[in-house]
Amino acid sequence: MAVFDPSEQRICVRVVYDGAAGAGKTTNLRQLGGHFAAQRTTEVSSPAELRGRTLYFDWLQIAAGAVCGFPLICQVISVPGQAAFTARRRHLLAAADVVVFVCDSSRSAVRRALDALLLADELILPTGEPMPVVIQANKQDRVDAIDGKALLAAVQRPSVHVVEAIATEGIGVLDTFVSAVRTAARAIQGRVDRDELRIPVRRAEDEHQLLAQVASVPIDRYGAAELLLEEASAACLMEVEPRPQAIVVEPTDERRRPAESGSVDVAPLPNAEVPTGFIWPAHTGRAMLRTLGLDEVVTVGPTGVSHATEGHVLSTSLESCFADPDAARQALVRAARERTQLESLLVSDTVLVVQPAESGSFWLWTVTPRTDLVAKWLAHDRPTRTELLGSAIVSAVSVALRHGLAFTPSIHAFGVQRGSVRYAGATAATEARVESAIALLLGAIADVSKIDDADVDLFVEVLERRIETQLSADEIAAIAGDCPPAAGLDGARARLIRTIRRVGEAA
Repeated sequence: MAVFDPSEQRICVRVVYDGAAGAGKTTNLRQLGGHFAAQRTTEVSSPAELRGRTLYFDWLQIAAGAVCGFPLICQVISVPGQAAFTARRRHLLAAADVVVFVCDSSRSAVRRALDALLLADELILPTGEPMPVVIQANKQDRVDAIDGKALLAAVQRPSVHVVEAIATEGIGVLDTFVSAVRTAARAIQGRVDRDELRIPVRRAEDEHQLLAQVASVPIDRYGAAELLLEEASAACLMEVEPRPQAIVVEPTDERRRPAESGSVDVAPLPNAEVPTGFIWPAHTGRAMLRTLGLDEVVTVGPTGVSHATEGHVLSTSLESCFADPDAARQALVRAARERTQLESLLVSDTVLVVQPAESGSFWLWTVTPRTDLVAKWLAHDRPTRTELLGSAIVSAVSVALRHGLAFTPSIHAFGVQRGSVRYAGATAATEARVESAIALLLGAIADVSKIDDADVDLFVEVLERRIETQLSADEIAAIAGDCPPAAGLDGARARLIRTIRRVGEAA
């Protein structure tokens, strides 16, 4: 409940971060503490933790925003997510002016997010007041992450405002907080305008007063016993997560600046001094950019630009230029998710950077270490390297089918890094996942057939064997059911199509 603090001459609002255990609530507060180093009035503090888990709450106070003509002081609080602390969670949610519900976007965690959100509904319901909510789709860099739109559908909140985030890197953290404060301010202003709210005048509670209240709330003894058993098990066992299967549906980003046909623009090369949340991964990415020491601008044409240094390649395009920072950061989140979904095909030490320009635009750059050309690499130790290339192509087919990613259908989009074949080309979300997979297979055969002294029959043989051993029965059935007619293709590609259909029928 908002109060006017006469000693501070500010309206005090409470922003409560809720969500399942391990979703990233505490991480958000710690990142906010760094973002608002000048505006915060307290350090981030946690009265008690157990193995990194919040037992009471996390606390941070930030001076930011305004409502009803008065400046705001925001008490930012995260709640404990364990079932044992449901009563504490209810107490903290009851006093919220806005709730930020943090979700682990991993497909395997969506059910836990829905359960936690349904419980939050039950905890807030007794207050009798509708609670403004913002949802954060966190952990977008997980291999099986789903996007914000798909997450809203999964947690049954299609109309709630959602922010995609990678809180450990600071990406989306500021956007989430700003959205929450604006949501709370609009709700309070609206109720005041309708004469439905009188803001109490009193000194706002501090961290110690809140702790005294929360500490007096009993915890569930059965839930506490489960928590202790969980912690004991974690001390003795190493958890191994199964390889996730995911389907990702990409939203359309309407805030991207449209690229006119034939247009060109000037973009600054990325550097290590970009703001927090503008680089992925943050720590190693900044360290790498410092070694490059770039301080130039380049001209970006309709087909984009690729700028090479001695050891790295930097690329961007007009479609990667944005008019506002929120759109650019969300594009970075989606690009990070796509890169992570490449799994073993990802070029190690890839960095994504949003570089602000003096013009006020924001450019998304992809920075990758240079890789060896596949065509030249194939010229030596041909049988072994053909096997490695075929395995990488079929791995890309699997990624295309599972994650809905479109690959450039050419072996020239792949490179060799420290003896392993990686994908160095562009990715894009697509609903035509099967068509993308088939185009990649046929394009790879066409490219190999153009390489001098290449053994196309050996390459097709490798693809046939790898399709049977690397793809699941469902994946094989998917591409077998949508193959083009073999009669319209040359010998090598027609042979592969016939094999896929035969294996698909057997599966």
